[in-house]
Amino acid sequence: MKRSKRTTAICLTAALAFAVLLPWLVTGSAGLEPPPAGRAPSQGRLPEGLSVLSAQGSLVLSYDTAERMLYIDDLSSGKKWASGVTEEHFDMEAYGVNEKNMMNFRSLFSFDYVDTTNNVGRPQTSFSESETGTVAAEKLADGVRLTYNFARLGIEITTEFVLEDGRLHALIPADGIRESGNNVVLTVDILPFMGAADRFVEGYILVPQGCGALVRFDTFLESPDVAPMQFGVYGRKLVSNWDYWANAATGSGYYEALLPLYGVRHRDAAFLAVAEGGKFDSVISVVPGSDALPLTYACFRFTMRYQFDVMLSNLSGQNATVAVRTDRSRIERDCGITFTFLSGEDACYSGMAREYRSYLLENGTLKNATLDGEMPLGVEFFMGALEQRPLGDVYIPMTTYSQAAEIVGMLQELGVGRMDVSLNAWHKGGYAEWLLPSNLNPERRLGGKSGFVEMSAALSEKGIPLYARVNYMLPGYQNYKYSHRSDQVLRGSGVQTYILRASAGLRLLNRELNGFSKLGSGVMFEQAGLYLYHDYTRNGGLIPRSEVASDMLAQFKAVTDAGLQAAVEGANDYLLSSVSRIYDMPIVDGGYALFDEAVPFLPMVIHGSIPYTANAGNLFYNHSTQILTWVEFGAMPFYQLMWEHPNDLKYTDANWLFSGKASDWAGQAAEVYLDMNDRLGTVWGRQMLSHERPMPGVARIEYDGGYSVIVNYNETEVVVDGFVVPALDYKVVRQ
Repeated sequence: MKRSKRTTAICLTAALAFAVLLPWLVTGSAGLEPPPAGRAPSQGRLPEGLSVLSAQGSLVLSYDTAERMLYIDDLSSGKKWASGVTEEHFDMEAYGVNEKNMMNFRSLFSFDYVDTTNNVGRPQTSFSESETGTVAAEKLADGVRLTYNFARLGIEITTEFVLEDGRLHALIPADGIRESGNNVVLTVDILPFMGAADRFVEGYILVPQGCGALVRFDTFLESPDVAPMQFGVYGRKLVSNWDYWANAATGSGYYEALLPLYGVRHRDAAFLAVAEGGKFDSVISVVPGSDALPLTYACFRFTMRYQFDVMLSNLSGQNATVAVRTDRSRIERDCGITFTFLSGEDACYSGMAREYRSYLLENGTLKNATLDGEMPLGVEFFMGALEQRPLGDVYIPMTTYSQAAEIVGMLQELGVGRMDVSLNAWHKGGYAEWLLPSNLNPERRLGGKSGFVEMSAALSEKGIPLYARVNYMLPGYQNYKYSHRSDQVLRGSGVQTYILRASAGLRLLNRELNGFSKLGSGVMFEQAGLYLYHDYTRNGGLIPRSEVASDMLAQFKAVTDAGLQAAVEGANDYLLSSVSRIYDMPIVDGGYALFDEAVPFLPMVIHGSIPYTANAGNLFYNHSTQILTWVEFGAMPFYQLMWEHPNDLKYTDANWLFSGKASDWAGQAAEVYLDMNDRLGTVWGRQMLSHERPMPGVARIEYDGGYSVIVNYNETEVVVDGFVVPALDYKVVRQ
């Protein structure tokens, strides 16, 4: 059959087109096999230049193949967000930024890797734009898939950016990292420079450290070389019980990022970044601006492999030979971030808190505002401590079980209508740093089991919930119910840490649940909402933090499934679905130099759904200021009381309790409670909608229902919105 010239031309054109596309179709993944099935189907190669990938609502997602940058146009705010640093937010030439760093600032991700040839553990950092390699771009239904082949390193990384449900989803799939040589990936930072800005941009970065902290763009450290600060999501990793005690004693690492998020505000536009896949093994990295480089930015860093120290000699101290080793296997899971863009009244940390609260409500982690009735008074009784002496330890009783019930009656006679009661150091042996409440043996010198049951029954008749402090993370060394060999967390080197595995803690708890029911007490978990760790099997296999978190959550669910109430110290958000009370809620940030202001971000997320207490009023340096702080942060009034005088504790590990004799404080506690309940009773169970500081020393908090609380820390009265607020006082108004 004869072909026409036109047919021949079409065939030649098709052949040429196929020849051009063939290398990309076959080696678009840089010579490796094509991406596995199950990923979003490709819609072909992107054209050169700027391409609109998706438009949903007020958002438009674009990708520029020449710059290899993403752009998100938010039409509601008029803001154009870029995946990297642009001249709009930073004059790179003015600060002498070299060409390589300019390329770094345009990178969609950076990663740390290590050469395992000798496994010496020295990480190197590369950026997606400055590292030599090729990029293949595939159009997805509402986004783009980018596959980077770094041939020099033998590493390939696939990323996906998709606009879905009005949010940007950034993802490195579980199978999106391929390693074909000696180099292996340790960590990946996704969109590290998105939202970066210099000192001339009005705005800030929200960091969920402590209660919440702001890092403003217009303030910067005067150091020529400022290192990034990293905040471990759900607490920094623990590698020994020494780390545990050092953190608790000094505050180092205390209250890390309890929520897997950060936020960025630029003038009247903002976004909230929430880690989903990979959140348990992530940190929030914040780089403050400096004189040398006044550029401030934040991002998520996802851990793909952990590193650990190995002793190569039997020596210790300065003479020891230590090597760094790297996990053999990579943690296989998606690493993803969801970006929600905010405008107008939502473009602030209050709007970010409302957005995250909605997110937790949608996925069932948090219950809607359900608190009603009177505000409770939080009371914790300190029961007893062990005093170490040369000729033998001496037990110091501070509050017997019957005396605790008597103090409750005393408070009720003073008018306190509702209480939440917890017990500290109630167990055999009492309080000592090495003796933790990990068994169900009430101290006989306080009344024994029968005295405990009589006390709990008396409180139950009055409708007062009771919680006993326990610790299933660091059990007392005298506890025979766990195996020192198989139930302790291991380092990668196989060394024991003297931290109890969460799976072992769950097993012990299940054995003791019936005992808690017989005692008539709920369970208050020490430290469980502040720390999370990874673990290893005896053959060196990694037990990731996600698995440990699942076992810890199972402990809380076991308590609630048994019909008991569970309370927790700290507020790691994966536990909130099974918690009926939070104690030791952070109402300060960590005090780091880069923080400009502490804000009640965490309370805004939780308030109205779970009651919480903060610092004890009898242990604060200024009682009046503490009351105002409770009011600003929406916390219940809280006191730690005891029957005897705290001077009796001066030679014990509990000598930090310098105040709290019930006869001295019961009257003040009742007076404060009655005043707060009378004035704040209409808002204590409502959702906290917004928070701002309209003038120095003044905070205004808005609740649903049209209520507002104005707090005045100044020693002179102030006028806010036409309302006069006396000095060192607060006012509840409804508009």
